[in-house]
Amino acid sequence: MQDYLHRHLRTPSGSLIGGIRFFGQDIRRPFVEVVAHDFDNLDTLRDAVRLAWAGFAPHALQLRDLPGLIRAPDARLDQTIHAARHDAMTPADGRVWLRPFADSEPAEALLRQRFRRLAQDDPALAADIQPAAPRELRVWHAEGMLRAIVPRGRQEPAGLIAIRPDRCRWITGDVVQEEAVAAHHAGRGYAAAAQAAWAAEVAPDRSRLMIGTIDGRNAASRISARRAGREAVLEEVFLPLDRGRRA
Repeated sequence: MQDYLHRHLRTPSGSLIGGIRFFGQDIRRPFVEVVAHDFDNLDTLRDAVRLAWAGFAPHALQLRDLPGLIRAPDARLDQTIHAARHDAMTPADGRVWLRPFADSEPAEALLRQRFRRLAQDDPALAADIQPAAPRELRVWHAEGMLRAIVPRGRQEPAGLIAIRPDRCRWITGDVVQEEAVAAHHAGRGYAAAAQAAWAAEVAPDRSRLMIGTIDGRNAASRISARRAGREAVLEEVFLPLDRGRRA
């Protein structure tokens, strides 16, 4: 079990703190999370990681820093963390309203449909992210933290959003736990409008942060976050260790 714990590794070229992880809890996709390091050269860092965790044959190492600071031609974006105070986000434009679901079952059905369509349209992204489990939706519904996204002038939901107190890494605030817009409503800005509406109308403390992680393949969600006024504050990237396999 000691092999799975984080290590403080010291080498002549630098030191690091890191540990083995598995992407999506898939043991076929091991990577090393490097929490901190003082290496001057990323290739030297890769060599140290590859040797120290050779028993796991990791595909990549993961680094975390401010957006744009990790520069390597073969780096692949893993995810971004976006944040903004509720009272500093884009003002709500009234294009959607957030209605509580009568129960969690319609939200479960909407999420199932969205992810079935995602698996058809973008298999790579669908392989990287997982929908919220039904039990999670039930808990968020009971807490009053799950809402239907209803376009102005309509009665049927176009999507759903769930936000509750939590943290992303060490950043605490109100975390976007789940957000989904039906495929036939995509491209109309409903996700950004829903985030702005939540910040203006639902958030109990507008001085808190709205935060959330977005998968590196999910360009549409990053656009929505920025339109809602939530810029990226942290970036996590993969640097390959075995160029023949994906992280």
